[in-house]
Amino acid sequence: MPSQEPQADQERVATANSKPAAWVGYYILEGVRWLIGCTGFLLGLSSGTSAPELLHLFAPFLLLAVAGVSGVEDLLLGRSAAMLSGRGPSVRQRLSGFNNLALAATGLISFVQNWGPAADVALVTVLLISTMLSAADHLWRVLLDGQIRVRSFVRAAGIVALLLVVVPILTTVVRGLG
Repeated sequence: MPSQEPQADQERVATANSKPAAWVGYYILEGVRWLIGCTGFLLGLSSGTSAPELLHLFAPFLLLAVAGVSGVEDLLLGRSAAMLSGRGPSVRQRLSGFNNLALAATGLISFVQNWGPAADVALVTVLLISTMLSAADHLWRVLLDGQIRVRSFVRAAGIVALLLVVVPILTTVVRGLG
């Protein structure tokens, strides 16, 4: 029976050779993510409205930027995304991609159907918790596996910035709900 070693070596070479293409895809998606998120936040701020209205305008952009783009990344660029994260591709990654797309789609439906501030708070809170858990996973890999990657630090900085911007808005909206 032939050894599987040559096939594994070929996969490693193919993965190593595709790394520049993977980085290009990553940078394009990161640019799209920031463009969507910043556009939504600036539209919300320029409306000069109350915190619930700001959140209602900003939430679908935020959900699309973070969950939607992550879902696209997981589904369309799964192998490259896994490689950039230092992991192998997994069926769970595809499931996570579908889950992220479901969250983004629910945010859009909530916006169009005007489900109200409680729905906006709930959807954005789920996104923030999911994002913080993802950041914890990246930190875990850095600390335990020694896999120090620029991507981990960029994501962590983005999550901290997101929390600094969004949590005060959420807090104001929640106080007005009850």
